[in-house]
Amino acid sequence: MNDDRHFLAVVRRGRKVFLRRGLSVRLDALVGAPYGSMYEVERSRLIPATEAAGGDEGIGDPDDVTGDNRELCDTSANQKLTDRDIATLKDSGASSRDIVQALQEGSETFQQKTEFSREKWLRRKMKRHRTLVRLRRASALTICEALYAKDPFTVCSLRCDSLG
Repeated sequence: MNDDRHFLAVVRRGRKVFLRRGLSVRLDALVGAPYGSMYEVERSRLIPATEAAGGDEGIGDPDDVTGDNRELCDTSANQKLTDRDIATLKDSGASSRDIVQALQEGSETFQQKTEFSREKWLRRKMKRHRTLVRLRRASALTICEALYAKDPFTVCSLRCDSLG
């Protein structure tokens, strides 16, 4: 996942994995997929992730920016949505794009930012609210990484770089 959490699961049709509170996905889309494939969780389904939505392609050159954001004050009062509102959106199954759109509409200072700052803000919010899943081959290294991240004592505090 995009927040460096690891899940160990056998990929079979009909199998479900619980990713976080209120979010479980079926692994049917992963059957037969090549290792290293990226998927986005959208409305409890796995769909192939587009590279443009998660990459740096849309960001312009910071040297080409006219104007600045000096007069903008970065406080939580600028955002009309609360954490509870965002959690409600996530629990209702809203996609990451819908959540970011709601955050953008709830921001009082978004329209006053420079174009570069807007793109950077959108990319940062997408990274935070987008749930990505990468299919990785099970090996001693990946299993050790996942178990060590979850609870180091399950592998006797053996780090993955000790495997050689």
